[in-house]
Amino acid sequence: GGGGGAAAANARGELLESAAIKVALRNLVARNDGVLYEDAALQLGVKQQWATAGTGRLALYHVNKRPGALKHYKVSIVDAGLVQCDMVPLPTADLAPGGQVVQLVNGITCTAPQVAAPRLLVAYDDAAAPGGVRRFELKLPLVAAKFCEPLTLDTPTFAAQWRAIASGTDKESVQLLKAARPVDLAWCTAVLRSAKLAVLAGGGPPAPQTP
Repeated sequence: GGGGGAAAANARGELLESAAIKVALRNLVARNDGVLYEDAALQLGVKQQWATAGTGRLALYHVNKRPGALKHYKVSIVDAGLVQCDMVPLPTADLAPGGQVVQLVNGITCTAPQVAAPRLLVAYDDAAAPGGVRRFELKLPLVAAKFCEPLTLDTPTFAAQWRAIASGTDKESVQLLKAARPVDLAWCTAVLRSAKLAVLAGGGPPAPQTP
């Protein structure tokens, strides 16, 4: 009961990284809404909204799939690193059977590039878990691309900027790959745009300059 809830507030959980969870995370990196995690007791959904200037917010959907309440249900963001946000507290300490609670995470920004994604720590009372508390962590889809803003350039401007960056340095790298099957340009364009990258139709890295 109450002791388990108190312990959940001060402990970390196991990072869950099954194949299904990794697929769900990749989907939420490419899209703005979907299911982050689901098991026999709980479903966690995510809806993202991103404005210009790399500022966003999340809506977390907590769904109790059990016939009984999830007692002392707590969530928090850990290992945020350089990501800053304001997580609105849950309105209740228990998730009602079959109930859904929506929780907002506002003002999400990233002050500098970082590799690791913040994690969501989930804890609730469970008599079958060690110490009577079920704890686990999930990576949130708050990757670097979410905070980017695509830059749209015409071909001459892109070519000039590419050469200015690469000129006299080792920063230029051009590699040509032979596709094993026909390339679906529409699919490739959609993937790049989902990563907040602008696509220059018909363009590409200018040919290396020769003396």
